Parts: sequence; structure tokens; C-alpha cells
Amino acid sequence: MFKTKMGRKEFDFEPDSSPVAWDHFKTYYKDVCFTEKLSRVHRKYSRLTSNASVNGITYEIAGDCSFNFNCKKVCSLKSIINDDLDISDDDKKQLNELLEKCKEKHHTLLNFDLMPVTGGMNTIKGLKYKAEKILIHDVGKVPNNGLLDRLDTFICFLDESYKSLDSFIKSKNMDLRAIGEFFSNSVFTISMKSENFTILYDLLKEYGDIYEYCKSFYTIHDSKFVEKLIENGKKPMKTAKDVENYMNLANEFWKEKEKNFRILKWRDLKCYESTE
Repeated sequence: MFKTKMGRKEFDFEPDSSPVAWDHFKTYYKDVCFTEKLSRVHRKYSRLTSNASVNGITYEIAGDCSFNFNCKKVCSLKSIINDDLDISDDDKKQLNELLEKCKEKHHTLLNFDLMPVTGGMNTIKGLKYKAEKILIHDVGKVPNNGLLDRLDTFICFLDESYKSLDSFIKSKNMDLRAIGEFFSNSVFTISMKSENFTILYDLLKEYGDIYEYCKSFYTIHDSKFVEKLIENGKKPMKTAKDVENYMNLANEFWKEKEKNFRILKWRDLKCYESTE
């Protein structure tokens, strides 16, 4: 946790929603228009949130660890590796070492991104598989260790929601049963239980597709890499090879972001120099 003073008081902050993280967001997330000062959400550890706006749509936004390699998730992933009977002990050792390196990246700026929390988007990121189908965990229940909070699965699920929504909008003969099935297990499922559905609907419709969404909220501009996230997100994590692919994807994600941050930093420097 990060200890930081706000006014005269000192608070313990969750790293992904700390003042340090927000300085980073305001510097590099150019496509997000923040509309209010940061407000502190008091829990065991404090979190900073803000409101953002796009074309008149105002929503709440917070920091999030994109690839979750916290202690509980690492334990779950280690179990998958160590229980795999098809790989050698040496291979298990190498994969566990790679997993420890990923764990070290968990609370770093390269792994912090922005997540709209209006409509329960942050809750929806806790997805699970059942009979090879991606499902949102039961609303109101604390996710168990089997839910790995996977970014790739979230991106895959969001992409499916975008495509299904687009087909419903274009369809002339809308099947109420099909629409009901979609909303019962889609990115909108939690928002349907509150007054935030229309805000989330308008927000996602504003970005149009998963590629534009990833540009704004993950600073990922490479459409081929987004497709790689989608494809890997379709697969349950069952074997050591699955975990290896997931860790390689996380490292590729961090490298892609680091490259994009360097480009943005260079552009800002060039803009500054041109005003001299």
C-alpha cells in the first residue's frame, strides 16, 4: 500500500488508485477527459476516483490492475502449473520463476489502467468459465480464488457484447428471447439492476468497438494485439501451457504499453520544444 498525505492527514492507498497512479493517468491517458477533482473512497485502503466525460456522457472512473498477479491469483496459477502431469519438474520450475516475475509487475504503473466503474464494469472483470462458456460471477457474492480476474477474458467478453449489440441494432426482426439471453450475461448485466444502464450503454456505444475502447482505456493501439487478447481470452486456464501463454501475453502487453508511453512522452517533449 502507498502512504500519502492529503491535506493534513495521511492515508493508505491501493496502489492502482493512489495519487501516484493518478498522476500517471493524467499524463498518458489523453483520450479520457477528467471532469472533476479526485475524490477519496474510504475502505480499509483508500481509493481515488474521478468523473470523466465524453460527448456529454459523464461516468465514474477508477484505477485497476489489468493483469492480476496478486498473491491469491498467483497461488491459483501455481497450482495449475504444479498439478500438470505432462511437464517436467524443470519446466515447472521455469514457469514458477516466470510467474514470480509477473507478480513483481502487479503493482507497477505499466499494469495500472483506467476502468469505468459506472454500471459495474469493474465487477464484470471477475469472469469465470462454466462448461467452456464465459459467465459473470454471481452478483453480490465475493469472487473465489478460481476467478482469475483476467484482462484477456474481459476484453474477449466486451468484444462479444459489442458484436451482439451491433447485430441487435441492425436486426429488423428483434427476438425478445435472444435479447433477454444477451442482457442476462453481457457487459450490461449488472447495470440492468441499477439506474446506470443507460449511462454504460451510451458510453460503450460512443467508443463503437473493442479497438477504440482499448485505445482509450489501455493505451493499446495495435489492433492485432487486441485480437490476440481476444483469442486467448476465449480459453479457460487448465494446463501449465495455458498459464505460460497467459504470462507471455501479460509481458507483451506491458512492452506494448511501455512503447506507447515513450511515444507519447516524446510527442509531449516535441510540443514543448516547438513553443520555445
